[in-house]
Amino acid sequence: MRFLALLLICPAMCFAVSGNPTMPLQQISSDLGVTPGQFEQCMKSGKPTQAGGEIDKAIVVQCLQKINSSITEDQLKATMMKYRPQAAANSYKPAQEISADLGVTPEQFTQCMKSGKPAQGGGEIDKTVVVQCLQKIKPSITMEQLQSTIMKYRPKPGGNPTQN
Repeated sequence: MRFLALLLICPAMCFAVSGNPTMPLQQISSDLGVTPGQFEQCMKSGKPTQAGGEIDKAIVVQCLQKINSSITEDQLKATMMKYRPQAAANSYKPAQEISADLGVTPEQFTQCMKSGKPAQGGGEIDKTVVVQCLQKIKPSITMEQLQSTIMKYRPKPGGNPTQN
């Protein structure tokens, strides 16, 4: 239960400090040029002060920079995303196919998806905002159409998305 709570608090960054045996500490720390113990200690230093908060990446980076001065926040984020369990499942980004089915450009679709993202990272995309944005481009688009098109191209566990 504690592990689940930590995942909800800071999904991309807490794996190392939660004792998750599947978190590839060796690979992450190696990519960053630090030891697994050093990485874990720095992650602990940036943990949120209140429930529901996110790891303070600036504090984590400051700690890591004491060990390896070349580490940047962008490098930390990229390395964490590289080893995030969902990264493989989410690597397929069907914007081209979804936008074609909806009759908008991939750029328009991507922009509308961004408009529906929560202001504070995490959480669900507000599909109502996405539909309203898409309707400015193509008024006939409906919520049902958006949802069914997204589901059509959603990756299946352990495989590629079904494309009909």
